[in-house]
Amino acid sequence: LAFVARTHNAVDEGRSAKTITAALGGLSLVDDDTSGAAGGWKLDVFVNGLRERSPNLRWSDALARLDMPTFALPDSGSFVTLVEIYRRATGMPFPVWACCRHVWT
Repeated sequence: LAFVARTHNAVDEGRSAKTITAALGGLSLVDDDTSGAAGGWKLDVFVNGLRERSPNLRWSDALARLDMPTFALPDSGSFVTLVEIYRRATGMPFPVWACCRHVWT
């Protein structure tokens, strides 16, 4: 989740992208047309792959676990991508508590 959001505008078909693709059953996650808001990631494919591989994934827990020293979003587009992934996965608006409940580490 963090990697896809962080690399929204510079999809690199390197090791990390290949690892995500393999974990989701070899789905094609990178869009050849990078003119869309997702910056090259096929967000619907990503979300559907996560749902298929982890049907009991609790998105609130996933957001809470982003609070770690190595997590960073380099620009507003990364945040928009994170919000969009959450919206597509849950059908709900991004929860403000995910960013504002407490001071992040």
